[in-house]
Amino acid sequence: DEAEAAYRAALVLDPALYANEWNLALLLAGQPARRSEAAEHLRRFLARAPAGDPRLAEARRALERLSAASGGGG
Repeated sequence: DEAEAAYRAALVLDPALYANEWNLALLLAGQPARRSEAAEHLRRFLARAPAGDPRLAEARRALERLSAASGGGG
């Protein structure tokens, strides 16, 4: 997928682009076989995003949903 490749390339070039962790998580979360990978990108997003980022609450909820769906802890 071109979008996935672009997000990954951007992270390689500049790991500080934490928003691409969010973008990858959203992209991968829709693919059941890749939800654990999506959860990892959400964790990275949550670790890097500044406190004022408006996506933080949604990212936490998404991580909880993914963790619940996989039967694991967030």
